[in-house]
Amino acid sequence: MLTRQEASGCSETVLGVLHDLSRIIPQFFDAMNYNALQIYYYVVPFLPITSKFYEVYQAEAAQSVKVLKGRENGWNPLICELKGHRESVDSARFSPNGKQIVTASGDNTARIWDSATGQTTFTLDGHTESVNSAQFSPNGRQIVTASYDNTARIWDPTTGQTVFTLDGHTYGVYSAQFSPNSKQIVTASYDNTARIWDSATGQTIFTLDGHTKSVTSAQFSPNGKQIVTASEDNTARIWDSATGQTIFTLSGHIDGVTSAQFSPNGKQIVTASYDHTARIWDSATGQTIFTLNGHTNWVESAQFSPNGKQIVTASYDNTARIWDSATGQHVDTFVSSKPVYSAKFIDEGHVLLSLKGGDHTWSLTSLLSQLDVTHPPSLAGRCVYTTVKVNALVGIYRDSVQPPESTVSSLFVCFIPYKFAFTDNYVCHDHILFIYGTGILILDLSPVLISPAC
Repeated sequence: MLTRQEASGCSETVLGVLHDLSRIIPQFFDAMNYNALQIYYYVVPFLPITSKFYEVYQAEAAQSVKVLKGRENGWNPLICELKGHRESVDSARFSPNGKQIVTASGDNTARIWDSATGQTTFTLDGHTESVNSAQFSPNGRQIVTASYDNTARIWDPTTGQTVFTLDGHTYGVYSAQFSPNSKQIVTASYDNTARIWDSATGQTIFTLDGHTKSVTSAQFSPNGKQIVTASEDNTARIWDSATGQTIFTLSGHIDGVTSAQFSPNGKQIVTASYDHTARIWDSATGQTIFTLNGHTNWVESAQFSPNGKQIVTASYDNTARIWDSATGQHVDTFVSSKPVYSAKFIDEGHVLLSLKGGDHTWSLTSLLSQLDVTHPPSLAGRCVYTTVKVNALVGIYRDSVQPPESTVSSLFVCFIPYKFAFTDNYVCHDHILFIYGTGILILDLSPVLISPAC
């Protein structure tokens, strides 16, 4: 893949032709393999009207077959379909180098996919209940999965084999996350506990015992020295990852806490709650700094921007809201006609919303800002959308931020190889996950209108 520096030295035509070739070769391989010298007859007439390759070589194909109807104006975004899962796809994440994808499914398996070819590399078979989440370690050497079968598992992505089964929870494991240095894993469970595990041995280091109801999330601080957990017991807790002891109990919410996340510098924590509020906390004192009032239904998620200056909350009141983390003031509102499942920042000044409205699908209907990006679409990023289908599959797409039939229920983006942002658990329950490329479009943190697909 061209680097940004290499791409900047190429003309628009050269870049366009190179990009077209990345689509032409897999799509027309059989014809080219049969007779490569006849590309003007077998390939060029069938290319999209606006493709650079067609523009450059259409004269040579003038005496070839004419396509009178049915040619696409631009490349269809579909590259390939990743078929294999038999039930819902609940989580999808790229590897740190962007070359692989790991998915978690209700069919009791996870799968590793080659992101360039769309082929299954390994099926991670071993769980006996639905797999809720799957993610690569930051160093890319391991994968951890969490399952309703009361276990988490560590896998070797080079062999697809289980390295360790993390056995100890007495109810389903909601999520599993690596520490920043890849040496530890924290799991959150419906058994009211979280656990810290040694990723090199698979042994429990500490059981984080203190919550009185299900633990809904568990996350390491940026420096790995602390962990924050959220629980349906109306509290969040900060733990010392070196001792497993509670440092602070974050009390103030009057209903279950759905998520808790550290700020990028680790100095603050933001929580979301069923009590219709989010809260910003001082991680050094455990005290509430601001209560983010404004939502009229439960708040499903809350996340800091990469620079920590803003927070985005997602609520079942059909809105996502942007807040100033320094003042607690409401900055902007993204409006939908259905509940908003989650929202995520992906870069400084750029945002993509992860949306889910029950069994409904969603469409991004307005992109108010397009950045000055002239590199090939493959350099710009990838998004994941989920759409309603009955066959369990995953599709890799590029060139478009609009999925087929404009149906979207969840979203994720991965800037390869520079920046990464990922989906939450429960990406979709409709048996299909599509991966799209953002092309040259990157969403700006300007108001965008989100509305249900027609």
